[in-house]
Amino acid sequence: MDAISQPTWCFNYWQSFDDGQCLDQLFIDTINNPFNIWEINTPNKNNFNNGHSAPNSIITSSSLFYPTNDTSRFVVINPVSRGFIEYNTAYLHGYYKVQSDSNNDFGRIEFSPDNGITWIDLIEDTVYTEYYNWTTSKPLLTGSNDWTEFHVNLTGFGEIFNYQEGDSVHFRFSFLSDSIQDSLAGLMFDDLNFTDLAWGIKERPFFT
Repeated sequence: MDAISQPTWCFNYWQSFDDGQCLDQLFIDTINNPFNIWEINTPNKNNFNNGHSAPNSIITSSSLFYPTNDTSRFVVINPVSRGFIEYNTAYLHGYYKVQSDSNNDFGRIEFSPDNGITWIDLIEDTVYTEYYNWTTSKPLLTGSNDWTEFHVNLTGFGEIFNYQEGDSVHFRFSFLSDSIQDSLAGLMFDDLNFTDLAWGIKERPFFT
């Protein structure tokens, strides 16, 4: 992947893709896909001509339609803090915009508790649903919509995976297309908020 090998580790940050801060925790996977189309830039194509917060977003090419037979991914690696360790407050929040073939081309948001060995699809998963919950509607990362907010509470993963100081969590964002050229814009994310902190005593706030 394209990345700086020694991140400086940002905690509890809002990634707007505009000021360069904390970007050394983001890895665009050009090992598995040398032609990975994710880029951080100012959107400049039909229907994708603005970030959620100007000027930049992370986008499946800032100027070209997405290609056929593509699987492009980027990964964000964050250090574990007290929210996961004390099962208190840990969540992912952000905004997305999509324009794709609603039958065959789509995005994914995944979570890895073990440094990328296994991945939990936060939209389609049915195994770990006791340990996280969507406080907005689940993202619909296909079809067509304008900027849409998403928020998923991940606090319970701290309980099941028993995180300790020095551990990390991985988030993977993907876009996949089939063999039919649709001449559509693809997917973009902006203003990603990674929060992992403790506000009070150790508790299990919403799980049963």
